[in-house]
Amino acid sequence: MMRYPVMHRLILVLILFVLALGVDAQKRPRRQKGNDVQTPENAQEREAAKRAETEASYSEKRTSHLEIQDKATRKRMKKTFRKAEQQARGRQIPWYKRLFRKRRF
Repeated sequence: MMRYPVMHRLILVLILFVLALGVDAQKRPRRQKGNDVQTPENAQEREAAKRAETEASYSEKRTSHLEIQDKATRKRMKKTFRKAEQQARGRQIPWYKRLFRKRRF
């Protein structure tokens, strides 16, 4: 069997290292400067726009859901909503604090 001389091995290793430098498994995309740069102001504006869009879509879906229901169901939904609102008014204080407070009748 023929053995490679040391110089041939060294050249082979150097060629492999040079070729390996060109290979980058995880290339990062180049960042474009301009409007795409995220700053705190841009982030707040985007968040506000997203929140407004979400609220608009929620109210639109809620009204379309109410329109689908018949009159008796709408009346029942309205009644339970009012009852829930009425019960939730006194719930700002936690239940364990309301349990031991002095009641005024």
